[in-house]
Amino acid sequence: MINLKRKSISVFSVPLVIVWVIFLILVIACDEGGLSPIEYKKWVEDENNGLKQELVVDSIIFLLQYTPVDYLVVNEKKSEEITATELHTMREKRKALVCFKLTILNPDRTGYFSQASEKSFGAYHLFSIENDFKLTCNADTIDCLMYQYENHGGISPDCMLIGFSNKNIDINNGFDVVYVDKIMHIGNVVFSYNKETIKSIPNLITK
Repeated sequence: MINLKRKSISVFSVPLVIVWVIFLILVIACDEGGLSPIEYKKWVEDENNGLKQELVVDSIIFLLQYTPVDYLVVNEKKSEEITATELHTMREKRKALVCFKLTILNPDRTGYFSQASEKSFGAYHLFSIENDFKLTCNADTIDCLMYQYENHGGISPDCMLIGFSNKNIDINNGFDVVYVDKIMHIGNVVFSYNKETIKSIPNLITK
């Protein structure tokens, strides 16, 4: 007589495997191409990713940081997590501008305007300089709409926050930021952001 042994299979094993597979797929899908707020901030500030650029013209150092809307949200929220609702609300308040942070340095990397009176700049860097920033996108040239000079009191080099209206332009096609020099005698300073760089910006993961 042949003894046939039946293999016992738990009725819960197969469904559990399916549940775990679905869970992993969802996790991977959510994380694909996305970064947490902390990771996103580091990515934007990493010069290797192209949003932070440095140009040296006649020994004067220009550092331009493109600050996407989500980056502005992360900086203001200052949290390891952000909800989808928070992100949407804060995006709506900032989406009308394309924003940047510009720092101009001496060869020793001290602030270029820290001794403005000695260089006879007067109040140029506080007010008039905003008229010398342009954003060019396709055939359009946009004037600076928002300008703020940040004095860091010698703790770190002062910087300038500049913003341009993005109405009727598509920055996803790439753009240039131009400083039209009138006092340094160095000609125009041009920062170029190509389409590939802009499209490589990752998504921000929400809670």
